[in-house]
Amino acid sequence: MPKPLYEQVAEDLREKLSRRVIAPGQRIASEQELCREYQVSSITVKRAMRELSSRGLVVRRPRLGTFAAQTGSGEPVSRGARKLKSLVFIGRLLNDELESDVVHGLSQAAGEACVRVVVTSSLNDPAREAELLGELAEMGADGAVILPLGGTANVEEYFRLKLEGRLPFVFLDLYYEGLEAPHVTSDNVAAGYALTSMLCKRGHRRIAFVGEDFSVISVRQRYEGYARALYERGIGANPALVQLVSHYTEREGEPRNLEPERHAYRQLLTAAYRPTAVVGASNGHARTVIEVAHEVGLDVPRDVSVVGMGGLRSAGGCQPRLTFMRQDFEAMGKGAFAALKRLVEEGVVEHREAASVLMEGETVAERETRNAE
Repeated sequence: MPKPLYEQVAEDLREKLSRRVIAPGQRIASEQELCREYQVSSITVKRAMRELSSRGLVVRRPRLGTFAAQTGSGEPVSRGARKLKSLVFIGRLLNDELESDVVHGLSQAAGEACVRVVVTSSLNDPAREAELLGELAEMGADGAVILPLGGTANVEEYFRLKLEGRLPFVFLDLYYEGLEAPHVTSDNVAAGYALTSMLCKRGHRRIAFVGEDFSVISVRQRYEGYARALYERGIGANPALVQLVSHYTEREGEPRNLEPERHAYRQLLTAAYRPTAVVGASNGHARTVIEVAHEVGLDVPRDVSVVGMGGLRSAGGCQPRLTFMRQDFEAMGKGAFAALKRLVEEGVVEHREAASVLMEGETVAERETRNAE
């Protein structure tokens, strides 16, 4: 079976480097020149150069090009403890509340430590995210903080980044189970538990949970807290009261199609055994539930109480004023910096959680226990 094209290109270049046809410190031909020389696509060339970079055979110098390393054994690069002087942050959509607050916290912590921060974004595009991951080792930084798209997007790229040891990195908000990399999140399980417990204490028993599907780990964790609170009170999580919609990542400038989500909530709120309260996995889900409730003639909170999780801005403007667990995104940014610093300088892998705080609004009503069934 023939080798993949990128391996053939990498092998040929590796041979030229070892025989010093390309001398140490010499500039490698540009991507376009290599495409013409080997008659392959730019994707193939990028992957070949990524392979050579991971083995320490070439070094990318921003705005100057890619050069043959002064020394290089051809073995994967081993990164020992060193000083964190610069880092790259890869976000999704930088105008999002989570990310703007995270960048603020991250930049504040980095500034105090005199660490340079480079900010870039995948624009919620899996192809762009993959490209950025491939170029991380060539960006000249000592580590990275990454807010992944989640779901199944680029899982293999993340495992490859870790296994090849190209650059130390920390996951933010979302992470992939089975990949031993530091991650910093909100206290998702505790937040889901706190909201559901509060609803139970106010007399609710038919409590629904809505959000994206369980391929998103934060949703799964919030559901875990929700289910735990119900089971502790002898209620149990009723599958008929759980509505999950497919994970979506609309690209920059693309409008989000909320109709499938609205349809699911319409069914939930008009069922014979409809809930008296709804826990939204995010403030966005909670707000959509409130809109649909009004559409089908239900009053919030008299007929149905609704709660969510997220930041202040995502809750702003909601009528009535939303009750939610406020996530501390700035604290997450500061925590991500601290986790990356420990990883780079001490080789320590640690996981951190930022505590959420209950913000009382006007979307929860007391419900007498005898009327809850």
